[in-house]
Amino acid sequence: MSPPITASELVDIVRKGDRIYADRYQQQFEAKYPDQFAVIEVSSGAAFVAQFPEEAIAKAQAAVSQGSLHLIRIGAPSAFQLSYFSPENAGLARVL
Repeated sequence: MSPPITASELVDIVRKGDRIYADRYQQQFEAKYPDQFAVIEVSSGAAFVAQFPEEAIAKAQAAVSQGSLHLIRIGAPSAFQLSYFSPENAGLARVL
């Protein structure tokens, strides 16, 4: 089992993945695969596309035995939209 990564290593993976996606794949993928998911393996720059995030991750894991993977939702600012619920304000929820 690999040791856990640090926060700075995680930030580095995200930056590399975003850069690879923007430089190599963004224009083509946004035209061809809108609203699907891409996984970028940051060491090789390989990309794996699927309709669902789990499928894209499975494709990447099958092709690359070890490496750092970065998940992107094609055409969106982030892969997922998060909601926050505060028990203090039980009736309120907001999208971040």
